[in-house]
Amino acid sequence: MHYNVKEICENYNFEISGVSFIGTPKDESMLFVTNKVKNMISNLIGHRNCLVFVETGIEVPDNLKEDNCILVVDDPQSEYAKLALKIEKSEKENSKNKKYKYTHEGYYIGENVIIGEGTIIECGCIIDHNVIIGKNSYIKAGTVIKNAIIGDNFECFERVVIGTDSFFIAKNEGEEMRIPSFGRVIIGKNVSVGAGTVIERGFNGDTQLRDNVKLDGNISIGHDDIICEHVKITAGATLAGFVEVRKNSYIGMNATIKQRVIVEEEAMVGMGAAVIKNVKKGTTVFGNPMKQFNLLT
Repeated sequence: MHYNVKEICENYNFEISGVSFIGTPKDESMLFVTNKVKNMISNLIGHRNCLVFVETGIEVPDNLKEDNCILVVDDPQSEYAKLALKIEKSEKENSKNKKYKYTHEGYYIGENVIIGEGTIIECGCIIDHNVIIGKNSYIKAGTVIKNAIIGDNFECFERVVIGTDSFFIAKNEGEEMRIPSFGRVIIGKNVSVGAGTVIERGFNGDTQLRDNVKLDGNISIGHDDIICEHVKITAGATLAGFVEVRKNSYIGMNATIKQRVIVEEEAMVGMGAAVIKNVKKGTTVFGNPMKQFNLLT
């Protein structure tokens, strides 16, 4: 992603190279701030060259305007979406000349791809442009990998999709429009992903699977989720966007976790649970809606 803000605000001349969230802003990124998160505007202090759509009525300190392009609008999410769609269209035009190579092993590989020594990729896979896969990994048949950086000793079973766009909708004058994703999927070392699992790329950050995460089959990992070290998630679980599952936790099969929920360390989410609020460290929850149980050891 590359866009010069001079095209939208002639008083500034710098380039943005990504997107971010006001909770954790990044230099040279595009983001939006609504009244719901107006208290986070101070997070921009110390950051430079950001393009920020800010909802009318939010007070913006003058020092932030010196280093960043601040655009005050009635609907910042909608304005962000319109520019994001414009940038996405431009990127698609620029990528038309990129080519895929069909390998003798029977899979397709894009440009600027790095595949580590000892990695095996089976037939029918698609490895998109700019993907990085570490050493001694095994990618099984029919898998699609896009927008991803993957560590060593990665194991991926059949028909996995990594790095697809997230589902994020904005309204503009009564019309609904999809907001493009510009984030990535970052996968650590010694991670295993079961057949049929889908992992969305980050919407305005990165979706992360950290070291030693183990995923069963037919799981849905939403955009910007953070799955921490040694987490195990079993078949059919669905995690909405911005979920965080902390170290050594366990998610049972067919569990559903609402967006922005935090499952703390060493917690257990039981089979079929509907998790609509944070789960405390070391606790066990079951049911729909979820209830906490104190199990005897």
